[in-house]
Amino acid sequence: MSWSSSPVVNPTSDILSEKFHRGQALEALGQEQPVCYTLLDQRYFSGLGNIIKNEALYRAGIHPLSLGSLLSPRQLEILVDHVVEFSTDWLQGKFQGRQNHTQIYQKEQCPSGHQVMKEAFGPPDGFQRLTWWCPQCQPRLPPREPEQVQLS
Repeated sequence: MSWSSSPVVNPTSDILSEKFHRGQALEALGQEQPVCYTLLDQRYFSGLGNIIKNEALYRAGIHPLSLGSLLSPRQLEILVDHVVEFSTDWLQGKFQGRQNHTQIYQKEQCPSGHQVMKEAFGPPDGFQRLTWWCPQCQPRLPPREPEQVQLS
């Protein structure tokens, strides 16, 4: 075992820093990869964890596997707003000794009463993280192609 210094955090990627660079975050989210992968990339969203990822995506109405490149600039803006808002509320709740309630994380139903799905998602060369989402409230972009049915 050896001691190492704390990881260096770039203030422009810290979601609760006054120096958080929104433009850099939006550019990263707009890439042609699932937004749930980008949200957990600490180079762009330092401090964002699995709970925040799930809650922000649900509140923005975005499926976790939607490609960022297919989302509108407005959808990406809304997503970043929810990331910062939920993170701020979560931290304030911790300081005040109150537990924040989640809408989708570890739930069986979303607030609209739909069944919640749960699956591990992550980049092929990275960690797979459990993700909760509502298929009705968070439609996937692009939608899955229907299975090809072969008739005999």
